[in-house]
Amino acid sequence: MKRFLLFAGEYYYPYGGWYDLKQDFDSLEAAVSRAKIDFGGEDRWWHIVDSLLGIEVCDNQTRQKPENYSTPIART
Repeated sequence: MKRFLLFAGEYYYPYGGWYDLKQDFDSLEAAVSRAKIDFGGEDRWWHIVDSLLGIEVCDNQTRQKPENYSTPIART
């Protein structure tokens, strides 16, 4: 599994939990780009989770913007 997980769907048909996982990405920028292209409509939602930290880092509901998130360096 890659670091950034895109969860998304339509407001009126959410599957719930892992069923809403659409794709995983190596970079936040790639995840946001795909989310905006595929789920940018007013009747759709999306959020991106950093699987390393286990937190939601941005969404399309204006609570968290990608530009406000700085990716921590993973410890090895």
